Amino acid sequence: MPVHPDFLRASYDDERDAFVSDEATWVDGGPSLEYTFDLLDFEDNGVLEGALEKTWHDPEQGWLGEARVFGEFEDAETFRAEVDAIRAEAESRAEAENVDTLLCVIDILKERAVEAGLEDEWILEVEGWFEEGPEDAYSLREFGDGERLHHHIERDDECWRLHVKKVTDPAGQPLGWAVFAIHFPDLPIDASHDDVLAAEYGRALMVEQCRDQLDARLALRGIAHFMDEGDRVEDPDYAFMNDTEVLAGLACECEMDAMGEAVWRELHGDALHDLLRDDTPFVCPLNDWQPREKSLIDRFFEENPQPVWLEDQMRALLADEAGVEEEIDPDSPWSALDEEEPGQP
Repeated sequence: MPVHPDFLRASYDDERDAFVSDEATWVDGGPSLEYTFDLLDFEDNGVLEGALEKTWHDPEQGWLGEARVFGEFEDAETFRAEVDAIRAEAESRAEAENVDTLLCVIDILKERAVEAGLEDEWILEVEGWFEEGPEDAYSLREFGDGERLHHHIERDDECWRLHVKKVTDPAGQPLGWAVFAIHFPDLPIDASHDDVLAAEYGRALMVEQCRDQLDARLALRGIAHFMDEGDRVEDPDYAFMNDTEVLAGLACECEMDAMGEAVWRELHGDALHDLLRDDTPFVCPLNDWQPREKSLIDRFFEENPQPVWLEDQMRALLADEAGVEEEIDPDSPWSALDEEEPGQP
């Protein structure tokens, strides 16, 4: 899933002395999008102007740029000293205010530009500075209602795991598979697998209800990506939330109270150990079981039709990668294909 433009950040590259877009590709030995401090020399008036320049590569037009001037300088040495001071101040602000470093750089430069009469004061009331080129976190726009792009995630150290579990109804009839988020309040964030299995207390939430095991394992991968690399990391609205708060927002409807708040299941001893075991199903009331109508993989092939033979191969490959063995009805004639023929060693 593509990252929202407002979350596309640039990180400082020491070797290039530039802020390079995290999404940049490399063209002719350079990044396709970066921000650099430049000293512009206009020979007609002898003025040296300091600017932050956005440079990008357009497939049709080649290399393009947009420069935002923030002050005048006597020489390159004075300019370099000012740039170093601006970067140091920006890094301090970024850490203290939890705002992206380049956004802090831009905040400072806009303040300087206003003081120098190079920009009107309205520029301080909007986010970003650049109007051309690929849209990212530094493009000129109104401030949103949410948090600004963050410098880091402020959260407590929490130990949690995602777990796939077979589900039956109270009568023992199979319903499908579920993905659980399990929080271990008494364990450190770096607890080992053995520590988790030996835990005596945990809290659990059902975060996905699926019709089969493959769909559940694909859903687990999607949630893991969301938590480790996706919006949980990129979206500033999550920057001040603990992992368990974010996971609670993913909870199934059956885990909600009357106010729509997720309620973690408190599990002790055998109840926790049974949830973590693979050979015991989780029992769910029929009224609480509402899996999505179509699995993730069915929806994918509906939106991206493939020849039947290729779809079958892709499904088999996905199942194999996820460690899912196809369950064959013992009464089915196909089950005989898996039996050894008489006389086989």
